[in-house]
Amino acid sequence: MSSKSLLLAVFFLGALALRAPAYPSTPNSVTAALWNFNSGDGSFAVANSAGVEGPWTYDPTVGIGGTGGWFANGSGAVGVPTSSVLTSPTLTITARGPVTLSFDHRYSFEYDGVRWDGGNVRVSVNGGPFVVVGNSQFTINGYTGVITGHGILTDQEGFNSDSPGYATPAFIRSIAELGDFQAGETIAIQFAAGWDELALGSRPSWVIDNVCVVEIPADTPPTITQQPQSQTAAIGRDVTFSVMGAGTAPLTYRWIFCPKPYWDQPTNILAATGATLTLSKVQPIDAGDYLAVVSNGFGSVTSRVATLTVCLPMINPSFEADRFSITPGYVLNNGPITGWSGSDANGINPGGGVSPFADNGTIPRGNQVAFLQGGDPISQSSTLSQRVSGFTVGAEYYVQYYENARNCCSGTVPFLEVKIGGATIVAAHPVPPVGGTNPYARV
Repeated sequence: MSSKSLLLAVFFLGALALRAPAYPSTPNSVTAALWNFNSGDGSFAVANSAGVEGPWTYDPTVGIGGTGGWFANGSGAVGVPTSSVLTSPTLTITARGPVTLSFDHRYSFEYDGVRWDGGNVRVSVNGGPFVVVGNSQFTINGYTGVITGHGILTDQEGFNSDSPGYATPAFIRSIAELGDFQAGETIAIQFAAGWDELALGSRPSWVIDNVCVVEIPADTPPTITQQPQSQTAAIGRDVTFSVMGAGTAPLTYRWIFCPKPYWDQPTNILAATGATLTLSKVQPIDAGDYLAVVSNGFGSVTSRVATLTVCLPMINPSFEADRFSITPGYVLNNGPITGWSGSDANGINPGGGVSPFADNGTIPRGNQVAFLQGGDPISQSSTLSQRVSGFTVGAEYYVQYYENARNCCSGTVPFLEVKIGGATIVAAHPVPPVGGTNPYARV
C-alpha cells in the first residue's frame, strides 16, 4: 500500500476485536436508567476506606472508544486492606416485572493461583442494605470465583484476574437479572472493589462504562435488546456471537446457520441453546449468516443476521499488539509495528497517550490505528506491507480494510493505493478525513 501524500490513517480488519456496542432500547422494555458517562459522572457517589491509593474516579476518556467512564486503580503494598465503592443514584421502578442490569467493563485484580483482590456488584432495594448480586444471576460474563484476600470481598463471589482482552484494551459486557419488582419500589446499584494489603494486578484495576437498568413488564413476548454482530476472523480463531433477549421468563434460545453460497447449502439449526454461540477454530466452511430465535410462552422473535467472514490469518491485523509510548507514535522512536514492514515515518496512534494523526472519526475495531506518513523525501510516499500465505489456487479472495485521513495540513488530501504481489487491486484514490466521530470508510 502506498500513500502519495503526507499522512494517512488506515485500519486493517482481519481478526475479532472485543468491543461492546451501545445499549439499545426495545419496544417492550423500559430503560429505567442508562449512564454512558459521556457528559458527566452520572451523579454516582464514591465511598473509600482509609489509605486507598486509587479510588473510583470519573474520567472523560477511560470508557469505550475514549469516552467517559469510571475507573479505580486500587492499592498495592500499603499494609492494610483497602476498598472503594461506587454507588448509583436511586431509581424508582415504574412497572411490575423483572429488572435487568447491564454494564461494560474491564478489570485486572491480583491472581497468582489465589484470588486476593476483586470486585462485585451489589443492589439495595427500598433503601435497605446492599446485597451482593450472585453469580447465578448473571446471564453473560459473570464472576470468576470467590475472593480469598483480606478485605470487604473476603469469601464473596467477584471478578478476579484479567478480563478477556484486558491488555488490548477491550471491554466485556456483563448482564445480570436483579429479580422481580413491583411498581414504586426503588433500587440502587453499587460496584464494590477491594484490595488486600500487599500486591495488586495491573492498572487500571477496574473500569466501568454504559451502566444500564432495564425493566421488563410482566407477561410480555420476547424482544431482542442486543443484536449479534457481524465479524471477520482469521482461519483457526475462535468466534463468539451473542444475543440478549428480554421478556417474561423463561427465555429459550435457538441459533440458525445459513452457509454461503446459499443456493447449494442447507440451513442448519445449531446445537447451541444459550444466549451465546461459540465457534472454535473457524474454517472457510463456517462462513455465512448466523441468527438467533428467542422464545417464551408469549411468542418468538428472530434476531438480525450476523455475517461471519473467514479470512486468511494475518499478524496483528488490528494493530493492537504494540503499545507505542513515545509521542507521537512513530516507528522511528518506538520500534517496528509487529508483523508489518514500512517506513520509520509510519506509526501507531494513540502514541504516548495522544492521537495527533488519528484526530477524527471513530476507530471501527479495537482502540488503535496505524498511520502512514510520507517518508520518501522525493515522492512523499510511504508503504505498509505484510506477507500473507495460505492461498488456494482457483479460489477467490478480497481485501477488506478501513481508511481515514488526518484532518490537517490546509486541506491536503492523501491518496491510497492497495497492491497484492505488485498488482494494483485498489487504484490510487483520495482519502478525505471522515470528520467528527463518523465511522472510518470501509473498503
